[in-house]
Parts: sequence; C-alpha cells; structure tokens
Amino acid sequence: MRSARTKIGLALGVLLACVVLAELWLRFQSPVEFMRPLSSSGAVGSEWPKAHRASALEDLAYELVPGAVVELDGSHVTVNSDGMRGAERLPDDTPGLVRIAVLGDSIGFGWRVESDESVGGRLASRLSADFPGLAFDVLNCGVAGYSTKDEIALFEHRVLALEPDIVVVAYCLNDPITTPQQPLPRFFYDVPLWQHSHLLRAIAKRRHDAYVRDYGGGDYYRYLHNPDGPEWPTVVAGFARLAALTSARGIPVAVAIFPWPREETWADYPYADLHAHVAELARTSGFVPVDLLDAFRARPPLDVVFGRTDPHPTAVGHDIASAELERALVPLVQSLAATRDSD
Repeated sequence: MRSARTKIGLALGVLLACVVLAELWLRFQSPVEFMRPLSSSGAVGSEWPKAHRASALEDLAYELVPGAVVELDGSHVTVNSDGMRGAERLPDDTPGLVRIAVLGDSIGFGWRVESDESVGGRLASRLSADFPGLAFDVLNCGVAGYSTKDEIALFEHRVLALEPDIVVVAYCLNDPITTPQQPLPRFFYDVPLWQHSHLLRAIAKRRHDAYVRDYGGGDYYRYLHNPDGPEWPTVVAGFARLAALTSARGIPVAVAIFPWPREETWADYPYADLHAHVAELARTSGFVPVDLLDAFRARPPLDVVFGRTDPHPTAVGHDIASAELERALVPLVQSLAATRDSD
C-alpha cells in the first residue's frame, strides 16, 4: 500500500514539475498573448481609460465617461452627459424633433474620425437638408469593443428611455464576438485566475483555434457567423430582444452592414455571403437591412477604410454609409412626419 502511495506521489510530483517548467518556459521563452490580462499600467493606451469606465450596469463591463474630453487615436472626442459621443441631445420639446439612435462598436463610434465625420454626424446633416422643417437629433451610442449583445444591453438600459424615433445598428463583421479578446474589453472585464497562467492561456488558445477551424474552416469571421457555433446565437438573441423592445413602440430599425476589406482590392472579397446572412436575420427580425458592400466597392478599399489591418471607415467611408442610410431612412421619416401631421 505504501509503495503504491509512493508511486502516486512521485507521479504527481513529476506532473507538477512538468507543469511548472512548462509555465516558466512559456513565460520567459514564448509568452502567450491570447487573453493576456491587461492593467492600468498603460498597456491599453494612455487615453482609453480616460474616455471609458467600468459600468454600473450588470450587463455591461464598461461604458463611456460622461463629460470626457480626450484625443483618441488622432481624433477629438467629446462625451456628453448621457455618456454618448458628441454634443448634448436636443431638448425633448424641440419643434419637429426626430431622434435617431445609432448603436454600434468603434465603427458606429467613428474611430479615427471627427464626430461630424462619423456615420451619425453625416446622417444628421443629410437628413436635415432633406427635411428642413425637422430637427434631427442623432445620438451616437457607439462604444469601441462592444458586441451586438452589449449594444442591445446599452439600448435597453440607457437609450430606450430617451425615446428614439428610429434606431440604426452599425453592424461590423466582428460584432458576434462575446469573449473579451480586444484590448479595451480586456481592460475592464474581471480577469479569471486562469488567465494569469501562460500555460492555461496556451490551452485556451488551442481550444479557440479548434473552434475557428471546426465552425469557420479556419476563417475567424465565418466562425463568428456559423449558426451552429457559439457566437452567432448571441446576435440572433440580440436582434430578437431589440425587435421586442422596438416593435411594441413602433420604432423602426435599420441595420447597416459594414464591409471588412482585408486586401487593397475588392477582387475576391470573401464575405459577401456573410453580409447576406446578416441581412436575412435583420429582415426576418422586422428590420430594414442596408448592405453597404456595393457602395463601398465603388471606391478603392484604402479610400474607405484606413488599412488592411485597420478596417475602420475613413471619413469617406462614413459619408458613403450615411448616403446609403439616408436612402433607407427617408421613407421612414416621411411616414413619421405624416403620422404626426395626422395627429
């Protein structure tokens, strides 16, 4: 009996030694960046924590800081008292008020462009020219790093109370992601103990890569949009929740689907079917799909996005998106104005 216990003890000791050696080797020779914890030491970017804070809402890890004024990646950012980028919202009793809420991540936020150059800012200018008798209050509810799940939570808990007349979802092809892999979400999410281990993160990375291979054929964005995968169902649930919140109040929703070009040419753009996939969900949810792919294709990719590794739209890209949304929203605004006149 003692011999058996000794053998078990030796085996456990050897196993523990192997684990420790593997952890040390990874830590000093081949660090694992996947899901690596970030801290307030500046690993995220010195200005990010000034513009964002931990959220008091249970469904959100972080949000914009009301009243913040910062420079973020070359653009000037002012956050109003509602915690949204841009100027203060117009008073509720403004004559002819039409309030439009733009939900999104850094795409809707307008990363690297000025507020008036963002899709929401350009949309406000376009609609104001179309309907000079109305006052358009376009709320920029975009927050960098948000998923569809986060966007709908923000809408339900903060934006809905502001009584928007129309909702626009600025959809990006990484919106289904719910695990905090981007730096900004990782900064604010509670870090589980296992993420401090390089060895355990390496195991998690292998598991993640297996998911991408099994559900996306090795393509990350196809993995995110696979109905049988772990991420796409969160978009389905988010759209269903948004439909429940808006349809009962007669609030129309438009979903703008932004392209994600990875090359310097549009030839063989691989995600047109994913655009159709998202558009079909929007349509069956009772929303108006606005696929921006064809409009973006009319210009070289580097005219409409900042680069192969940075798919954020340029000011030109945002203007094109606003023009496509303008066409989709004009009938909705006309219907809204007619309803008010009849009342």
